[in-house]
Amino acid sequence: MDKELIKEKKQNFKNLFTNNKKNENLLIQNKSERENENESENHILSQEIQDLFVWSENAQESLCNGLKTRKTRFLSVDKYKFLQEIKKKHIDENSMRKKKKD
Repeated sequence: MDKELIKEKKQNFKNLFTNNKKNENLLIQNKSERENENESENHILSQEIQDLFVWSENAQESLCNGLKTRKTRFLSVDKYKFLQEIKKKHIDENSMRKKKKD
């Protein structure tokens, strides 16, 4: 009976050892799969970051161009108002002169 118990214990130990080896191999395999997934996710994320950076640069450039355009529009509106005021003053002055002559 002791021999059978020893034989059974040995077999259990062998099974345990093989199961540990299988589990270790599965862990290594899972780790490499996770690393590959992480690399592909990192690649996708870096691509998205680059796209966002390009989009940000384009948006910034577009905004600057829009502001420049607005600034020139405002300047031209200001110039127009200024010219209108000068014209009005000139007309007022001319009409005052005419009144004085009469």
